Amino acid sequence: MSAARWVLLWAAMLALFTAVMFLFGELDAISPLLLGGAALGTALLAVLGARGEHGDAPRDVPDGSMATVALAVGVALLVGGSEVGTWMLAIGTGVVALGLGGLIRERRARRVR
Repeated sequence: MSAARWVLLWAAMLALFTAVMFLFGELDAISPLLLGGAALGTALLAVLGARGEHGDAPRDVPDGSMATVALAVGVALLVGGSEVGTWMLAIGTGVVALGLGGLIRERRARRVR
């Protein structure tokens, strides 16, 4: 199963969680919008990932990347920081900057080969 399908499966699960929210009584407007928006964004990411796949073609860069993980953690911190406070937003911004810097470094290293 390709990576895009796994991401789409995750989006479907988030959409299911959004639908189940309505079974538990009154909701504020923001909760289903946040989770539904996450489901929609994840589905769009799966579509973009499916467009970029090239089957079993060999890759120049390994599948795992710590810079990608750092970027994902930084974005999660930014989302959490919108609720928690400025201090978490600052940490998230720094981690995103580190992740982006690592991705730029990886791209430059790939060009050198």
